[in-house]
Amino acid sequence: MSTKIVIACAASALAGIAFVLSCSDDAPGSADAAVCDCPAAEAPLEGRVVDVVGPAQDLPANTFTAVTLSCPAGAITLSGGCSLSGFIGVPDASLIASVKSGGGPQEWECAWANRSPDILQGTVTVTCLMPVP
Repeated sequence: MSTKIVIACAASALAGIAFVLSCSDDAPGSADAAVCDCPAAEAPLEGRVVDVVGPAQDLPANTFTAVTLSCPAGAITLSGGCSLSGFIGVPDASLIASVKSGGGPQEWECAWANRSPDILQGTVTVTCLMPVP
């Protein structure tokens, strides 16, 4: 290996070390290093994403039923879900799920068209982002 290559590599390594030290918060010449402790822009999400499950609603035979569920006051609706129970085998019901917004907080809406002769049950779940405590 030639001497020029060894000198160039050593100079590059020293320049890199000097750059890292000069840009570090812990650099001796940084007077404002202690002032860089900024608060987080958003509170942690842990424990703030909550599923709210509504009560089971009867879906009478041969009817169309819509059920809405909202997050608690101050929370933000993230998503939701709809479930159907009370049937044996394959249900003769169709499901439409949507986010309904208007005039107030967002709600999660589930609508079922029960074409079976049986009473089925539908449940709405909404996932909410709770406000910072």
